[in-house]
Amino acid sequence: MSTESLPFQLWLRTSKETKKVRRSTLSHYTGIIKKHLDPHFGDQKLSDISRAQIQRFVVFKSEEGFSAKSIGNILVCLKKMLKDAVVIWEYLTINPAQHVPKPKLDHKEMDFFTPSEIRMFLEKNKPADPSAADYTNDYRYYALFSTA
Repeated sequence: MSTESLPFQLWLRTSKETKKVRRSTLSHYTGIIKKHLDPHFGDQKLSDISRAQIQRFVVFKSEEGFSAKSIGNILVCLKKMLKDAVVIWEYLTINPAQHVPKPKLDHKEMDFFTPSEIRMFLEKNKPADPSAADYTNDYRYYALFSTA
């Protein structure tokens, strides 16, 4: 079987040989490849992977319930692998993943305490008796909260 038909193993070998990533990154990418990319793209030749297929893969992962952050992490790995196939190995002329956008992260609005809620929180968490054994720990957190 040619190296071109094994794109995921090719990326791993490339990364190990060129030492472009740390060991922990390589371990993380190896997990992504085994769990997500190889099952989806593993039977395809490197040159047969298209931007449309990658975009459908993103939609598929979203429908499987993966978060935008997780899908983004998977895409980073795939983009790196395909970039290496273009730049280092010259198996491809373009990176089909290059312009596939990461899913947008849902930014949740922060819910802050109101001044009255802060006063109530501090009152309820005021240190107990200064002569108590755990007063120092209680006071340390009270001081932290009251200055935040």
